[in-house]
Amino acid sequence: MSGGKNLKLLDDVIHIEQIENGHIYHYTTLNALQGILDNNEFWVTKSDFLNDKSEFQYTYDLFRNNFLCNITELSFRKKLINEFDALINEDNDISRKPLNGYYIASFSTDSDNLALWSEFSNAMGYNLEIDAEPFIRSFDKTIMWHGKVVYDKKKQLLLLKEALEKAMTWRTEYGDAKSLSDFFDNTPDSVTKCIALDLYAFCTVYAMFFKQPEFNLESEYRVVLSSIHEESNYVKNPESLFFRPAKEILIPYIKVHCKAMDSLKAIIVGPKNNIDIATAGISMYCRSKGIAIPIRKSRIPLRY
Repeated sequence: MSGGKNLKLLDDVIHIEQIENGHIYHYTTLNALQGILDNNEFWVTKSDFLNDKSEFQYTYDLFRNNFLCNITELSFRKKLINEFDALINEDNDISRKPLNGYYIASFSTDSDNLALWSEFSNAMGYNLEIDAEPFIRSFDKTIMWHGKVVYDKKKQLLLLKEALEKAMTWRTEYGDAKSLSDFFDNTPDSVTKCIALDLYAFCTVYAMFFKQPEFNLESEYRVVLSSIHEESNYVKNPESLFFRPAKEILIPYIKVHCKAMDSLKAIIVGPKNNIDIATAGISMYCRSKGIAIPIRKSRIPLRY
């Protein structure tokens, strides 16, 4: 997936619903909020260190079980599944991966969600209300993809089916094949490897936007960026890689500058017993910084 041509092909295959006019919400802690307001800077987490460890495997399994396992040519099916699984296993081996990859900034289209207050701020944090379109345009780093996370399994399967059909038109090596059923047991290993790599590529992108239906209350909106941290013949000035501790684990992230203040519409104070003094504190902080935006309280009542 490293070449510009492959990325262009992926853009032709991947279809993610985006917000054109509307607001997105970033649930965060007080320390992180201060960093954003003071520096116009977001800390963006590496994709394979997200909270839900199973989400990438979920998409790979979804594709394998509903498409690869339905191939009728037994020998070709076995070879293709083995190649597909080998790519997944190689990607899961941190010791063999280069210091680069995809990074994901998480937002929501829900402005006051108890599950998100609990997950991202221990029910004690804050929520930035952001005008999505100008905010996303303001990033000083190229955004690879952005859009709404898909939780509906039927829609996920439809998107994978459409991507699969489109992917079959990518390369001359595939001849006249229009689907996986057009390949036979005598398909050359080189072609099988090529098919597996292409399928793995679009599955990996969709894996960043597919989650199990049980997570649908999050109404998540994701911004995906790419970053390279090792010098090579093609990269002379690799980007800095940072680490933050979380529950005794080091989480890799990058610092991304954007014009957050130009798109910030309000700050919502999370549900907490001391919500009044917390609201007063963040209000004074914003006034001291010359940030003239509404400060609102969560509507969710807590009894603890």
